[in-house]
Amino acid sequence: MRTKSQTRAPVRTTQLKPRKIANIAVDQDPQGIVINESTNRIYVPCASSNAVMVINGNTNRAIKRIRTGSFPSRAAVNARTNQIFVTNSGDYTVSVINGFSHRVIRTIRVGQEPLDIVVNPKTNKAYVANQLGDTISVINGSSGQVKTIQHVDEPSGLALNPETNQIYVISAARRNGKGQLFVIDGNSDEVSASIPVGLGPDNIAVNTKTNRIYVANTQSRTVSVIQGDKAEVERELTLPSAPVTLKLDPSRHRLYVLCTNRYQGAVAVFNTKTNQQVSEITAAAEASDLAIHSAKHAIYLISPASEADQPNGQLKVMNTRNLSSSQTLDVGTEPVDVIVNHRTSRIYVLNFLDASVTVVRT
Repeated sequence: MRTKSQTRAPVRTTQLKPRKIANIAVDQDPQGIVINESTNRIYVPCASSNAVMVINGNTNRAIKRIRTGSFPSRAAVNARTNQIFVTNSGDYTVSVINGFSHRVIRTIRVGQEPLDIVVNPKTNKAYVANQLGDTISVINGSSGQVKTIQHVDEPSGLALNPETNQIYVISAARRNGKGQLFVIDGNSDEVSASIPVGLGPDNIAVNTKTNRIYVANTQSRTVSVIQGDKAEVERELTLPSAPVTLKLDPSRHRLYVLCTNRYQGAVAVFNTKTNQQVSEITAAAEASDLAIHSAKHAIYLISPASEADQPNGQLKVMNTRNLSSSQTLDVGTEPVDVIVNHRTSRIYVLNFLDASVTVVRT
C-alpha cells in the first residue's frame, strides 16, 4: 500500500528566462539612468531637451518630462526623501526634483562643469564633482545650502560609503606620477586624505561590508584596492586591458571588471577576499557596461551591434556561479548603461543612438 507521501506528485518550479517586455522612447542625448526602487520610478537626464524623463516602472511608460537646467548630465536619488538631484553641466547648477509632484523645487548654483553626483540618504547630503572648478559642492538636501570644498583637482567620479560616512573622489590629475583618490569626511565635509592610485582613474566602487574601495585605472590597466580604515592602497590588481567599468557582488565576494581594447573585450573576475583573479570571461571589443543581480546569480553585459547590418545592441546574460552564458537579447542602438531594480528584478538598458530604454523581465 502506498503512503500519502509516496503518491504525492513532485513539485516543479519554472524559472522564467529573461525576456524583453518594452522599449521606451526618451528624448535625444540621454546621459544616464537611475532608479528609485521605493517608488519604482526611473529617471533619464536628456541633454538635447534640457529635461529629465520619468518612467513608471509599473506600466513601462514615460509619464513626465521635467525641465531642468542646461545640459543635464547625471542624476542621483535619495529614496528616503524621494528627491532627485540632477547636475546641469551647461549652466553650473543642480536641479532638485520632488519625486511626488515631479516638479523642480530648487535650482542650486554649484561649481564649474558639475558632472558626477552622489547622495548620502542617511545625512541627506548631495556631493557634486565640479570638474573644471577643482571643487566639490556639498548640498544640504533639507535647506538647499551649499558648502564648497576647495583644492580637489579635476574631480571626475564619486562614490560613498554611507556606513562610515566617507565620500571618495577620483582625480586623473597627476601628483608624483600618480592619479589621486580624495577622501572626504562626511561629518566635517573636509578632505581627510589623498591617496595615490594608478594612472587615469576613471571608475570607482565601494564595498560597504568590508570597507574596501576599488579604483579602475585606465592608463595603468589596474585596479587599486584601498583599505578604507587605513586610507591606503593594499593591492594593485593587474588587468588584461584597459578597464571600462567595475561592479561588486559582495554576497559572493567577487569583483567584476569589464576591460576592452580595439580588438577584444573581457570581464576579469577577482575574489575580493584574496584579491586574486579567479576567472576571465570573453566579451565584445566594444562592450560598454555591466550590472550584477546577486539574487538571480546573474551578470548583464551590454555591447553594440556585432554586425554592420544589425543596428541593435545586445544584452548578454551570464550565470555568476559557473560564468556560462545563458541568453543574448537584442536591445536598442548603442547601449551605454545597464541597471537593475533589485525589488522588481527588472533590467533597464539605456540606448544612446535611438534614445530609448529597453526593459527586460527576469
